[in-house]
Amino acid sequence: MQDSFDFRGFFPKEYTVKEISSSPEALTLDLESTSTHAPCPKCGFSSYRIHGKRKRKNIVDLPFLERPVLLNITLNEYICPECMQIFAENPGDFLLERKSVTARCENHISEVKHILRGNNAKTKNVVNSGHIPVQSGVVRYVPVRPVDICDTDRDWIYKICYKGDDPSEHPYSLEELLEKIHTTCERELHPDLVDLSLYDLSLLVSSDKRLKERIKK
Repeated sequence: MQDSFDFRGFFPKEYTVKEISSSPEALTLDLESTSTHAPCPKCGFSSYRIHGKRKRKNIVDLPFLERPVLLNITLNEYICPECMQIFAENPGDFLLERKSVTARCENHISEVKHILRGNNAKTKNVVNSGHIPVQSGVVRYVPVRPVDICDTDRDWIYKICYKGDDPSEHPYSLEELLEKIHTTCERELHPDLVDLSLYDLSLLVSSDKRLKERIKK
């Protein structure tokens, strides 16, 4: 089935599928970039000067029809005529630097890890059972992205982080702040905060320097 399936729509348009091979362990696709230029990551200048090729092997992607998927990718390496930086392209921000999973695969693992409250062992078991063959070390370094809280909600949390109006007073602990949020936020004004969990609040605080400085150590 995989030999007759058109995989081109699964990847950024700059990639072409050169070869597909199947084994009991995984479906392996060889991809090659067809781009003619790429922006320099250092200065942003668009370079058309191909310097060579760079290969990334055994990159884990999302599964296909309950089959693990591994990618071998050949990228163009460019040299920037503006700053002379040599760099490998990354069409569609599809890859992560020095990581063995695609960006979309890491995002999926991050969502699973969030649901499991950051538990690495459970996350590995779940994604492995979902046909994503990653090791413990990969899961350990996958960041758990905080819940998407709008700037208005962040500002409101920031303003209530101290007990009373005097900034010199003791700040809240995470547990106390969460209780304060739940008892004072209004559903009409802050609907995303009504069911905010302690775990989500901890992620939110750790990702926001302003909030982190206002929480009791």
